[in-house]
Amino acid sequence: MARYQERDETMGPSGRSRWEEAARYFIQAAGTPAEIWNVGVDDYARDINARPLYANWIDAALVIAIHNNGGEETGTETWFDATNGQQEESLRLAGIVNRHVVSAIRARYNGSWVDRGLRACNGCKGENRLASRPAVIVEIAYMDTASPDNDALHDDAFKRIVAQAIREAVQEWAQR
Repeated sequence: MARYQERDETMGPSGRSRWEEAARYFIQAAGTPAEIWNVGVDDYARDINARPLYANWIDAALVIAIHNNGGEETGTETWFDATNGQQEESLRLAGIVNRHVVSAIRARYNGSWVDRGLRACNGCKGENRLASRPAVIVEIAYMDTASPDNDALHDDAFKRIVAQAIREAVQEWAQR
């Protein structure tokens, strides 16, 4: 995990409570060198870049970035990079994650949940492009689509279903 997991109200270097801070501040506080958390033209880019660079630094087996989507659509989609040297395993991981997440949502939350499928990216997303291991971004739902997506994102049961599905996907992926 590249962010605070507990609600720490201590003020961090961003001027916000630690639990609200971007991943780069957590990674910096973890004692990583600046070349992990200080790569990019602005704070936003440094935050995005720090996540896969941190995964590389700690020698994580894989990277799964969990996001909310935007663009007034609906459903779940999973991105992988087709140029980072890990494209075959990233594609396999993306397929497993997307299948588990969509299947779990359909089975336990909304039977007509939209599967937007897999999306390939040629170096366009730092969280995948900079990872030297299999990496995906799973866009769970659209935060700007009130129903069913945003409603689901505010439902604790939905969040548990998605978290369990991601855990099961990682377990399947690791079994090869």
